[in-house]
Amino acid sequence: MNMTSLLLVNAALALALIGALAAVVRVALRMRHAVGAETLHPSQPIPLHLVAAGDEERQLARAA
Repeated sequence: MNMTSLLLVNAALALALIGALAAVVRVALRMRHAVGAETLHPSQPIPLHLVAAGDEERQLARAA
């Protein structure tokens, strides 16, 4: 390999490393905003999926 080839390979590897680090940072920042445990505030109505599951949920929705 001549010097030009070595420099091109080195630059390509450096760009790949920077891209991989950017992907890791992006995934890490998304995980922070992932849906976690739902907290309820007294002024908010309780969602039906927390109250009942399945057929009961449909009955409550119809009653509402």
